[in-house]
Amino acid sequence: MKSLSIVIGAIALVASAAQVSAQKLAPTAGRPLSPYATRRVLVIPTHYLRTDDSLGWAGQISDRRAFLDDVDGEIAFALKDRDRVGRMWVFPHQLAEVARRNAPYAPDVYDLAAEWLRPPMKTVPDMVPEPLASQLRTLVALEDECRYVLFPIEVRFVGAGPGQESAVVRVVVFDARMSRIAWIGDVSSEPAKKFSRGLAASAAEHLADLVSAP
Repeated sequence: MKSLSIVIGAIALVASAAQVSAQKLAPTAGRPLSPYATRRVLVIPTHYLRTDDSLGWAGQISDRRAFLDDVDGEIAFALKDRDRVGRMWVFPHQLAEVARRNAPYAPDVYDLAAEWLRPPMKTVPDMVPEPLASQLRTLVALEDECRYVLFPIEVRFVGAGPGQESAVVRVVVFDARMSRIAWIGDVSSEPAKKFSRGLAASAAEHLADLVSAP
């Protein structure tokens, strides 16, 4: 099995009532997101790209949305091959289509109120604040038997050795019905010496490894 590159500081965060759910969804060792593999989960489109990396890789991306769409596509591709995830999860392009069909009731899935979740976060609230809480509740209501949301918040490039960087994706899992954060962590690609679209694929594979075995 390929190694998991989880950046130091990735932590599970479950508070008060959400702890009950965590006990019922006890994770498999080494796969903190495995409890969600057989549940209905919405995957939100990746929202942000940080542009202050030391090697200037983000500056090589001329079309930010196209790059983030590639990240979304790689996440969907990696997870669809894992056990039953592909049949249970709703991936960004599917979710965007559902939201368009339900406009103006549904929020714009590419423009949710998620700026406060970008690293570094000063605090993690017990309850998800508005308007994001209502936006997520509305989205899960569009899918039968759905309450969980996986949200790739931001992609950033970080140093990973001399002349190397990794793509790091901040990922947050929400219990949308309870308006709580269930898990938050940073998932890293393998280090590379130059920018390529393969960084997105590598990070996506490592994210999929947190959910299910290949």
